[in-house]
Amino acid sequence: MRLHLANQFDAIYILDLGGNVLRNPKLSGTTHNVFGIQRGVSINLLVRRPVKAGQTRVIRYARADEYWRKEQKYQYLEQKESAASVAWQALVPDAKNNWLTVGLLQEFEDFPSVSSIFSLASNGLKTNRDEWAYNFDRGILTANINRTLEVYNQEVARWASRRDKKVTLDDFLVGDQRQISWSETLKKHVQAGDYASFDETKVRRVLYRPFCSQHVYFDTLLNERQYQLRSVFPQPVKDENQALWCKVGSDWPFFSLTVNTIPDALPQSGSRCFPFYTYAEEGTHRRENITDWALEQFRAHYHDPSITKWDIFHYIYAVLHHPEYRERYAANLRRELPRIPFASVTTACHPDEAESSASPRTPEEGPMHLARTTTAADNSTGPPVRKNRGPQDDSTVFHAFAKAGQRMAEIHVHYEQQPQFKLTKVEKKSEKLDYCVTKMKLSKDKTTLIYNQFLTLSGIPKETYDYRLGNRSALEWVIDQYQVSTDKRSGITNDPNRADDPQYILRLIGQVITVSLETVSTVRALPPLGLPG
Repeated sequence: MRLHLANQFDAIYILDLGGNVLRNPKLSGTTHNVFGIQRGVSINLLVRRPVKAGQTRVIRYARADEYWRKEQKYQYLEQKESAASVAWQALVPDAKNNWLTVGLLQEFEDFPSVSSIFSLASNGLKTNRDEWAYNFDRGILTANINRTLEVYNQEVARWASRRDKKVTLDDFLVGDQRQISWSETLKKHVQAGDYASFDETKVRRVLYRPFCSQHVYFDTLLNERQYQLRSVFPQPVKDENQALWCKVGSDWPFFSLTVNTIPDALPQSGSRCFPFYTYAEEGTHRRENITDWALEQFRAHYHDPSITKWDIFHYIYAVLHHPEYRERYAANLRRELPRIPFASVTTACHPDEAESSASPRTPEEGPMHLARTTTAADNSTGPPVRKNRGPQDDSTVFHAFAKAGQRMAEIHVHYEQQPQFKLTKVEKKSEKLDYCVTKMKLSKDKTTLIYNQFLTLSGIPKETYDYRLGNRSALEWVIDQYQVSTDKRSGITNDPNRADDPQYILRLIGQVITVSLETVSTVRALPPLGLPG
């Protein structure tokens, strides 16, 4: 779009008023956004005029202060009155037609892309009717799907037998969202006369959000987009495949999580998953998805023929967690898919020390996704200096990353089987024993969790929150998702409490804390990447 705008207009002026709550959780839509919404707002002036010989097109940019309240932005606009009063900054697009290039590092382009390492990638599942297609309770999901399919089939029959052939589909279809949620793809199925029936085998497990498992109705008719997921997690195959599930786009900070089940598309910019295996849709013809080219590159670079494709998979997972990688290439990761550098030995990581743990940081040194591993090279004025080394030295570093990535993948995929962190349980004597959750709430210092009126949990380690996935920590994802919610449009209630396992959520909290602490510890022990200066 930027390329076409630059080609079509002689002058472009962009006044960025900020207020993107989705990107910066410290903002409030009602307080900082000029329209009271969560998306950022800008004023764009696109100018066409006769261009004189030798005159070049211009792109100008200015922005309001990130933390101005909306009243300050209104006052700023009134003071400026016109574009002539704004202090504009000239923008020069880069080779990829990016206009805002602050923070982008060219060296990132030199690393192999995950698109060249994996033969197939897939976006996460996009249903366009989450309230209908997802539910914690399998029985309720089944009832919801049967109910909406009945309405859908009635509409297919009505459309086929309509007398007024001039009526538009949008005007014809029932608009009650308590009966059905329409999308463009579903409307096309109505026009095609496609009837549907419920199929129990299409009810699958899905990771809807990090560490939040639900049931989904995995159906080509009721799901807006399944992308390549049938080749990644076909119905007959269970717990055999793993995929790197990555948040992409600029709305949330980048994160990656290993999954062994269908992942959701995630809001805003979406997600992409890179599986280890691919299959035919019926679950046959399993193939390794990491390319032979990638295997050759890693073996040649490290002069190590023992490297396997699983080693590469786990190495990538560790690199994607490395704080140096996350911080240094944060701007690049907001714009494109990850690229994977080859880790190497530096003065900060002697080969004899590659498998030992780096000195752990204190919690005050910052969250995992921003923290920088302290090394001996930090006191120097230049980039880390590589030691004179042999090929096997770098190979040792590679295997240290692969080993760490393998362990993290194990605890992230099987988080429900991890031991519970021991929390202090305070039960309110005036309340009856109750493990049901309505909506949990953290104390201001985040060391205590109000589970419900009967139970409070305390003793949550501060390091728990250093393991972040996008805009919140793993534990905060659990707190956010495991609450009773009712969709206003459909009236559908989604209740995470399990009648057959009333302590599941309580147990999950302790397990996710354990996973978080071990993840933070593992990441802090990673060797430096030895990135270029």
